[in-house]
Amino acid sequence: ELQSLWPEDHRVDGCYAMLSHVYRELGSAEDERKELAQLLDRSPDALDALLRASELDWTAGRANETLEWCERMQ
Repeated sequence: ELQSLWPEDHRVDGCYAMLSHVYRELGSAEDERKELAQLLDRSPDALDALLRASELDWTAGRANETLEWCERMQ
């Protein structure tokens, strides 16, 4: 529901960041990654989100995606 109210909320404490944190606490890595990706689509320089997304992809064995996140950090 938050996303429908503020679809372009790219703040580090906005709806996408909050939802990714909730999914992390619930242990749902794929949902967390989805929310982080949406945040990064709107705010490509959100370093904490980039780091966490790369960590999730590395842990899941997605080397190409990890490399893409790392390239965005440069």
